[in-house]
Amino acid sequence: MEWTRDKFVIGRLDFALVDEPHPPKLPKLEGKEEVFLIATACSAPPIGRVRWTMQLLADHLVKVGIVDSISDETVRQTLKKTILSREELEKALSHATGASSKERLHSSLLAQKWSSE
Repeated sequence: MEWTRDKFVIGRLDFALVDEPHPPKLPKLEGKEEVFLIATACSAPPIGRVRWTMQLLADHLVKVGIVDSISDETVRQTLKKTILSREELEKALSHATGASSKERLHSSLLAQKWSSE
């Protein structure tokens, strides 16, 4: 509130109400990282879990070293962009990579990630 008041004193109402443009944020996940997330979400959940949660997926991405940190909301938004059914997604992934199953795709993406470092 104090910042808005100071801006009003300096430049009146128009200046106080208009925010300066923010620099664009780079996406946390792109390309292979997104595919890895989708493949993970489609794979079997961890032992003792019925399904993957957004937080489990976020923690998994950090654990395997895909990203340093990521929120469950970023995971949700990334997955929301993919509006395919599991069958359509699996078909698209296996067609694009030549993999015959999600698990092989997941393993190969994981291997590619660390072989390139």
